[in-house]
Amino acid sequence: MISSCAAVLGLSLHIGFNEHYNFVHPGYKCDIREIIYGSYLNSEGNLSMFLGKEINNYTEFGLVTGYSRGHIVTIVRLKYKKFFVMPGYDGKKGIALGIEIPIGE
Repeated sequence: MISSCAAVLGLSLHIGFNEHYNFVHPGYKCDIREIIYGSYLNSEGNLSMFLGKEINNYTEFGLVTGYSRGHIVTIVRLKYKKFFVMPGYDGKKGIALGIEIPIGE
């Protein structure tokens, strides 16, 4: 079983939402085959823990904590290399565009 973990820095731009959000997301991410898990500072400024699956090289799906809309919410992230797009809803539909940079690679 091959696994890897790394500190990451996410930077995001939130488009179309009602609120203004945190755009700096330090975190720690691990993967074991297609299973991903870790923690990060989310867009609301809270600590989030996540567990998910990398569906393919371009899609991640999972569960995450730390958001005001629920104790555990679903998350979908479309990605290309280090870039990502995530749909969201805060009373208004929007998207988050971002980049996730491994630290110490």
